[in-house]
Amino acid sequence: MARLIFFLCLFGAAAPLLLYPAVVGLAARLRPRPWTPRNLPPPMVSVITVMRDAAAFVAPAAAHFRALDYPAEKRELLLYEDGQSEAFAAAAAAVTTTPTASDDAPRIVAASGGAHQGKARCLGQATALARGDILVFADADSALSPDALTELVRPFADPAVGGVCGRRVIGRDAGKLRQAQSAYFDFDRAIKEAESRLGSLTSNDGKLYAVRRAVFRGIPDGVTDDLYACLDVVRQGLRFVYAPRAVATVRTPSRDEAHEVERRRRIVCRSLRGMRLCRELLDPRRFGWYAPALFVNKALRRGLPFFLAGVFVTSTVLAPGSRLFALVFLGQLGLLLLALSHLSAGLARRSKKLARLAETAWYFLVGNLGTALGVLDFARGRVIVAWTPKKGEKEGT
Repeated sequence: MARLIFFLCLFGAAAPLLLYPAVVGLAARLRPRPWTPRNLPPPMVSVITVMRDAAAFVAPAAAHFRALDYPAEKRELLLYEDGQSEAFAAAAAAVTTTPTASDDAPRIVAASGGAHQGKARCLGQATALARGDILVFADADSALSPDALTELVRPFADPAVGGVCGRRVIGRDAGKLRQAQSAYFDFDRAIKEAESRLGSLTSNDGKLYAVRRAVFRGIPDGVTDDLYACLDVVRQGLRFVYAPRAVATVRTPSRDEAHEVERRRRIVCRSLRGMRLCRELLDPRRFGWYAPALFVNKALRRGLPFFLAGVFVTSTVLAPGSRLFALVFLGQLGLLLLALSHLSAGLARRSKKLARLAETAWYFLVGNLGTALGVLDFARGRVIVAWTPKKGEKEGT
């Protein structure tokens, strides 16, 4: 029984980390399905940013929006506050513009939801004010590259495309665990590129993504808006693809270990709720390869901390009677010690390479703790609708 549990848990851990990236990468090379490019007039685009306690980001967001290389008359920025503060009102008043027909400045509008009600409801209220055929959602701290809108909108020339995900890049800030977080996003980017070539993404990035207004049906309470928007597009029979040249530069998402645990816990709980609401996507008879892909890349990945714990416990039990299981146990113990060595202040002075490996292992350990807590929250039926970001955390609400 211990051997059976060991191999089941080993497969559960290896599937999202090793097997799925390899299989989807190979399949994308053998049977690519590129979206069809066409030369069409640029559509009207509404960039929507929902923020809370983020008045300091209003002016930078407006500046980056003005600098975009996209026709001014074809874009607008909607700054929507979850709540109502004097600081936001003052910052917004300094940047809002309502150009006349002869102006070449893009339109910038600010509005407030009044009470603190959560990002999902604010997105619904903000989109009701939007005039664009394409709705672009960007976080308050997302610094968009000049060609971000052009690259993000380009795949919509194919009528089969209903949504597009941009690429997150971590800037040169002083946040902790920056290198480990960058490595994680590089890993995720490779999966997104392969999935996009095959058909549709099984994940999305809330820092920058776009959806056709005609297919955007709002975001329910208690889910991550980016993943739910992606899944809802796919279940309508349209593609959700990746535009890696549509870049949003951000600070490190997690400011420290405690922040990462809290952030990951919230994201996992809310994303699992979104998957439950879109559970028909797990039926391969209706959605083909997308069903097992979603199951492995999102559901099994959420179970990673439990699979790893199962491998550790069973290899510990089996180690005395087997050299193989003893090596597996020692390998896991070595990785755990490597992660804990990140706490050593002098490690970076002795070996930068070892320090980078220790940081990655530590980030993996901390992230799995947050994931496990998020899964348990979901299992207990917890629904997270609104929260107040910590100072430095500007990922919507």
